[in-house]
Amino acid sequence: MIPAVPGSTGLSTSVIPSGHQVQAALIARLDGDPAAVLRFYRTRLTRLGFTAHERPAAVGATALAFTAGDGSVVVTATPGHPTSYSVFAVLAVGGTDQRPG
Repeated sequence: MIPAVPGSTGLSTSVIPSGHQVQAALIARLDGDPAAVLRFYRTRLTRLGFTAHERPAAVGATALAFTAGDGSVVVTATPGHPTSYSVFAVLAVGGTDQRPG
């Protein structure tokens, strides 16, 4: 559900459906800098209509939050050898008209 940055390793993913929402997470490492990770997700998510917002992060890390409608995605990247990053998303699924047919 959440694409990894090309070249990422050590992928760990989860998807948890909950009513009309789904929670998805991805944790990975990349031989690159945190800016490359954030650039990848900023490009992909803004194309899908998400708006980026800078967010505070743990010391040394960088984070961006993205919102669109009822959906939100947070990307956090921490420098190192390799860079580690995580993506957490809460997204609405299905149509807005939930009346029985």
